[in-house]
Amino acid sequence: MYTKRYTAFEFPDGFRRQTVAEHVFGCLNILSTLKGSLYASNVENAYEDASHILLHHDDAEAITGDIPAPLKDSKGEYQREENNVLLQLGTMESVEKTPKLVVHLAHCIDMLECLYYSVECALSGFVMVVEHNRTNPDYLHNIALESVKKRVEELASMNTAIAEELNAKHVIILARSIFNLNFNEKTRYAKDNRRTKSPKSFKEYTQRTKEQRCKNNAQA
Repeated sequence: MYTKRYTAFEFPDGFRRQTVAEHVFGCLNILSTLKGSLYASNVENAYEDASHILLHHDDAEAITGDIPAPLKDSKGEYQREENNVLLQLGTMESVEKTPKLVVHLAHCIDMLECLYYSVECALSGFVMVVEHNRTNPDYLHNIALESVKKRVEELASMNTAIAEELNAKHVIILARSIFNLNFNEKTRYAKDNRRTKSPKSFKEYTQRTKEQRCKNNAQA
Protein backbone atom coordinates (compact mmCIF):
# COMPACT_ATOMS: atom_id res chain seq x y z
CA MET A 1 0.00 0.00 0.00
CA TYR A 2 3.08 2.26 -0.07
CA THR A 3 2.93 2.23 -3.88
CA LYS A 4 3.10 5.80 -5.16
CA ARG A 5 0.25 7.18 -7.24
CA TYR A 6 0.30 9.60 -10.19
CA THR A 7 3.54 8.17 -11.57
CA ALA A 8 2.65 9.57 -15.02
CA PHE A 9 3.27 13.09 -13.69
CA GLU A 10 6.62 14.73 -13.04
CA PHE A 11 6.35 16.20 -9.54
CA PRO A 12 8.53 19.18 -8.48
CA ASP A 13 11.33 18.39 -6.03
CA GLY A 14 10.12 18.16 -2.46
CA PHE A 15 6.45 17.85 -3.43
CA ARG A 16 4.58 15.03 -1.66
CA ARG A 17 3.33 12.30 -4.00
CA GLN A 18 0.29 10.45 -2.70
CA THR A 19 0.50 6.73 -1.84
CA VAL A 20 -2.20 4.11 -2.49
CA ALA A 21 -2.71 3.83 1.28
CA GLU A 22 -3.40 7.57 1.57
CA HIS A 23 -5.82 7.39 -1.36
CA VAL A 24 -7.70 4.47 0.23
CA PHE A 25 -7.89 6.31 3.58
CA GLY A 26 -9.27 9.37 1.77
CA CYS A 27 -11.92 7.22 0.05
CA LEU A 28 -13.02 5.73 3.38
CA ASN A 29 -13.19 9.22 4.87
CA ILE A 30 -15.58 10.34 2.10
CA LEU A 31 -17.66 7.19 2.57
CA SER A 32 -18.02 7.89 6.30
CA THR A 33 -19.82 11.17 5.49
CA LEU A 34 -22.57 9.16 3.71
CA LYS A 35 -23.13 6.62 6.47
CA GLY A 36 -26.65 7.78 7.34
CA SER A 37 -27.90 7.71 3.76
CA LEU A 38 -26.41 4.28 3.17
CA TYR A 39 -28.09 2.79 6.23
CA ALA A 40 -31.38 4.37 5.10
CA SER A 41 -31.02 2.99 1.56
CA ASN A 42 -32.57 -0.39 2.39
CA VAL A 43 -29.61 -2.09 0.68
CA GLU A 44 -28.37 -4.76 3.06
CA ASN A 45 -24.80 -4.19 4.32
CA ALA A 46 -24.38 -1.24 1.93
CA TYR A 47 -21.91 0.65 4.13
CA GLU A 48 -19.89 -2.47 5.01
CA ASP A 49 -19.72 -3.65 1.38
CA ALA A 50 -18.72 -0.20 0.11
CA SER A 51 -15.98 -0.07 2.79
CA HIS A 52 -14.67 -3.46 1.67
CA ILE A 53 -14.56 -2.45 -2.01
CA LEU A 54 -12.79 0.83 -1.28
CA LEU A 55 -10.31 -0.84 1.05
CA HIS A 56 -9.23 -3.29 -1.67
CA HIS A 57 -10.03 -1.53 -4.97
CA ASP A 58 -6.39 -0.62 -5.66
CA ASP A 59 -4.77 -3.85 -4.44
CA ALA A 60 -3.65 -4.56 -8.01
CA GLU A 61 -1.45 -1.45 -8.04
CA ALA A 62 1.02 -3.19 -5.75
CA ILE A 63 1.78 -5.31 -8.85
CA THR A 64 0.85 -3.13 -11.85
CA GLY A 65 1.83 0.23 -10.39
CA ASP A 66 -0.50 3.21 -10.68
CA ILE A 67 -2.36 3.48 -13.98
CA PRO A 68 -3.89 6.96 -14.50
CA ALA A 69 -7.68 6.92 -15.00
CA PRO A 70 -7.57 8.66 -18.43
CA LEU A 71 -5.33 5.85 -19.73
CA LYS A 72 -7.72 3.22 -18.37
CA ASP A 73 -10.57 4.91 -20.24
CA SER A 74 -8.77 5.19 -23.57
CA LYS A 75 -6.69 1.98 -23.57
CA GLY A 76 -8.62 -1.17 -22.75
CA GLU A 77 -5.51 -3.29 -22.16
CA TYR A 78 -4.58 -1.31 -19.03
CA GLN A 79 -7.94 -2.00 -17.41
CA ARG A 80 -7.80 -5.65 -18.46
CA GLU A 81 -4.37 -6.05 -16.87
CA GLU A 82 -5.62 -4.57 -13.59
CA ASN A 83 -8.78 -6.72 -13.66
CA ASN A 84 -6.72 -9.87 -14.20
CA VAL A 85 -4.67 -9.11 -11.09
CA LEU A 86 -7.82 -8.38 -9.07
CA LEU A 87 -9.26 -11.72 -10.19
CA GLN A 88 -6.12 -13.52 -9.00
CA LEU A 89 -6.36 -11.72 -5.65
CA GLY A 90 -10.07 -12.57 -5.32
CA THR A 91 -11.12 -8.92 -5.14
CA MET A 92 -13.00 -8.88 -8.44
CA GLU A 93 -15.11 -11.88 -7.42
CA SER A 94 -16.40 -10.12 -4.30
CA VAL A 95 -17.23 -6.99 -6.32
CA GLU A 96 -19.30 -9.01 -8.79
CA LYS A 97 -21.48 -10.24 -5.90
CA THR A 98 -22.06 -6.72 -4.52
CA PRO A 99 -25.24 -4.70 -5.35
CA LYS A 100 -24.85 -2.38 -8.33
CA LEU A 101 -25.64 0.72 -6.24
CA VAL A 102 -22.78 0.01 -3.84
CA VAL A 103 -20.26 -0.70 -6.62
CA HIS A 104 -21.23 2.47 -8.47
CA LEU A 105 -20.96 4.53 -5.29
CA ALA A 106 -17.46 3.13 -4.71
CA HIS A 107 -16.47 4.19 -8.24
CA CYS A 108 -17.84 7.70 -7.56
CA ILE A 109 -15.87 7.99 -4.33
CA ASP A 110 -12.67 6.68 -5.97
CA MET A 111 -12.80 9.44 -8.60
CA LEU A 112 -13.94 12.01 -6.02
CA GLU A 113 -10.84 11.38 -3.90
CA CYS A 114 -8.71 11.83 -7.02
CA LEU A 115 -10.48 15.15 -7.49
CA TYR A 116 -9.70 16.20 -3.91
CA TYR A 117 -6.01 15.39 -4.35
CA SER A 118 -5.67 17.15 -7.71
CA VAL A 119 -7.31 20.26 -6.24
CA GLU A 120 -5.01 20.06 -3.20
CA CYS A 121 -2.01 19.94 -5.55
CA ALA A 122 -3.27 22.88 -7.62
CA LEU A 123 -3.89 24.98 -4.51
CA SER A 124 -0.31 24.21 -3.44
CA GLY A 125 1.04 25.46 -6.76
CA PHE A 126 1.35 22.25 -8.79
CA VAL A 127 -1.21 21.86 -11.59
CA MET A 128 -1.28 18.41 -13.21
CA VAL A 129 -1.81 18.52 -16.98
CA VAL A 130 -3.13 15.43 -18.79
CA GLU A 131 -2.23 15.00 -22.47
CA HIS A 132 -4.94 12.45 -23.25
CA ASN A 133 -5.52 14.49 -26.40
CA ARG A 134 -2.38 16.26 -27.64
CA THR A 135 -4.39 18.98 -29.42
CA ASN A 136 -6.30 19.80 -26.24
CA PRO A 137 -4.43 19.01 -23.00
CA ASP A 138 -6.39 19.71 -19.84
CA TYR A 139 -5.98 19.91 -16.09
CA LEU A 140 -6.49 16.68 -14.14
CA HIS A 141 -8.91 18.42 -11.78
CA ASN A 142 -11.14 19.43 -14.73
CA ILE A 143 -11.18 15.88 -16.12
CA ALA A 144 -11.87 14.39 -12.67
CA LEU A 145 -14.70 16.87 -11.98
CA GLU A 146 -16.49 16.01 -15.23
CA SER A 147 -16.10 12.29 -14.49
CA VAL A 148 -17.46 12.74 -10.94
CA LYS A 149 -20.47 14.74 -12.17
CA LYS A 150 -21.32 12.07 -14.75
CA ARG A 151 -21.06 9.26 -12.19
CA VAL A 152 -23.14 11.13 -9.61
CA GLU A 153 -25.86 11.66 -12.23
CA GLU A 154 -25.91 7.90 -12.85
CA LEU A 155 -25.96 7.32 -9.08
CA ALA A 156 -29.01 9.61 -8.78
CA SER A 157 -30.98 7.24 -11.01
CA MET A 158 -30.33 4.50 -8.43
CA ASN A 159 -30.66 6.48 -5.19
CA THR A 160 -31.48 10.20 -5.17
CA ALA A 161 -30.76 10.75 -1.46
CA ILE A 162 -27.18 9.42 -1.60
CA ALA A 163 -26.42 11.35 -4.80
CA GLU A 164 -27.78 14.60 -3.33
CA GLU A 165 -25.74 14.16 -0.15
CA LEU A 166 -22.59 13.45 -2.18
CA ASN A 167 -23.21 16.60 -4.21
CA ALA A 168 -23.95 18.81 -1.21
CA LYS A 169 -21.05 17.65 0.96
CA HIS A 170 -18.36 17.30 -1.68
CA VAL A 171 -18.98 17.98 -5.38
CA ILE A 172 -20.46 21.50 -5.18
CA ILE A 173 -17.70 22.69 -2.82
CA LEU A 174 -14.96 21.28 -5.04
CA ALA A 175 -16.57 22.71 -8.18
CA ARG A 176 -16.41 26.20 -6.66
CA SER A 177 -12.74 25.75 -5.78
CA ILE A 178 -12.00 24.57 -9.32
CA PHE A 179 -13.82 27.54 -10.87
CA ASN A 180 -11.60 29.90 -8.87
CA LEU A 181 -8.48 27.88 -9.72
CA ASN A 182 -9.18 27.90 -13.45
CA PHE A 183 -10.06 31.60 -13.46
CA ASN A 184 -6.86 32.52 -11.64
CA GLU A 185 -4.70 30.27 -13.86
CA LYS A 186 -6.11 31.61 -17.13
CA THR A 187 -6.04 35.23 -15.95
CA ARG A 188 -2.39 34.84 -14.94
CA TYR A 189 -1.63 33.20 -18.30
CA ALA A 190 -3.36 35.96 -20.29
CA LYS A 191 -1.32 38.63 -18.50
CA ASP A 192 1.92 36.72 -19.11
CA ASN A 193 1.33 35.87 -22.75
CA ARG A 194 -1.34 37.99 -24.44
CA ARG A 195 -0.69 36.94 -28.05
CA THR A 196 -0.38 33.15 -27.95
CA LYS A 197 -3.30 31.36 -26.36
CA SER A 198 -3.23 27.91 -27.98
CA PRO A 199 -3.61 24.86 -25.67
CA LYS A 200 -0.01 23.93 -26.38
CA SER A 201 1.39 27.23 -25.14
CA PHE A 202 -0.98 27.18 -22.14
CA LYS A 203 0.45 23.78 -21.18
CA GLU A 204 3.98 25.07 -21.61
CA TYR A 205 3.16 28.08 -19.46
CA THR A 206 1.78 25.85 -16.70
CA GLN A 207 4.85 23.63 -16.70
CA ARG A 208 7.20 26.61 -16.79
CA THR A 209 5.62 28.31 -13.78
CA LYS A 210 4.64 25.41 -11.52
CA GLU A 211 8.11 25.02 -9.98
CA GLN A 212 8.43 28.74 -9.39
CA ARG A 213 5.04 28.88 -7.67
CA CYS A 214 5.98 25.89 -5.50
CA LYS A 215 9.15 27.75 -4.45
CA ASN A 216 7.12 30.86 -3.69
CA ASN A 217 4.69 28.86 -1.55
CA ALA A 218 7.55 27.21 0.33
CA GLN A 219 9.07 30.60 1.09
CA ALA A 220 5.76 32.19 2.16
